[in-house]
Amino acid sequence: MKVKNPRLVSAYSGRALARQASGDLAGAIADYDSAISIFPNLAMPHMDRGLALLARAEQAEADREFQRCLALDAKLKSLLEKRVEKLKQDHAAAQKRPTAWE
Repeated sequence: MKVKNPRLVSAYSGRALARQASGDLAGAIADYDSAISIFPNLAMPHMDRGLALLARAEQAEADREFQRCLALDAKLKSLLEKRVEKLKQDHAAAQKRPTAWE
């Protein structure tokens, strides 16, 4: 029987956050997948995976991850709403920035 190591969840989640911050959304999603495969009943990796999917404009799959997150821990609803709103604000601000050639 394979032992599940909670430190690996933290490691994958931490690397996923770094990848997401650098714009590597595919790499971040892969790391969240690894974290979820170790402990599928942890809500936060589902939330974070959903945010990465939302950043890639994959709304339907992001919504499924958000639903999983809240099914596992309904107390995260307020945090989830704040993080989704922040992501939307950041995206809108990025759309307004002029490019170097403008």
